[in-house]
Amino acid sequence: MPDFGDIITGRKYEKIVQVFKESADETVKRVQETFGVALPFSEEGVVRLENLIAHLQGMPGDIDLFVHDFGCYLGEVIVRTLNGKWIIRDNLIHSSVLVDKESCQSEYFPFHKVYKRITNGREESLVYFYRDAANK
Repeated sequence: MPDFGDIITGRKYEKIVQVFKESADETVKRVQETFGVALPFSEEGVVRLENLIAHLQGMPGDIDLFVHDFGCYLGEVIVRTLNGKWIIRDNLIHSSVLVDKESCQSEYFPFHKVYKRITNGREESLVYFYRDAANK
């Protein structure tokens, strides 16, 4: 596995996890206000996010902002629905969510996935990404 940087622990970890949670909540609010799309923290919310990104494809905007906001949301869906745990790295874009199931432990990179979805299109489906995490 590539070296994505040092893992952050302790108080700094707790603060960043709180920022990610708040960013996800704020993203849900902003998407509702701006686009009239409700994003529940569920698989259905991921489907709606997928459709929103398809709608926004090619429009001007700050890709880094989208990656951060939608990545926080996608990561929080995994945390909240699959009992995932954030792994925070010193380069935050490489932060991930660990899902621990009886059969295996899997690590998911929501920021990477959102970036790939925005830049590569539907072949980088967020819905399949979430379903993979849910079905491991």
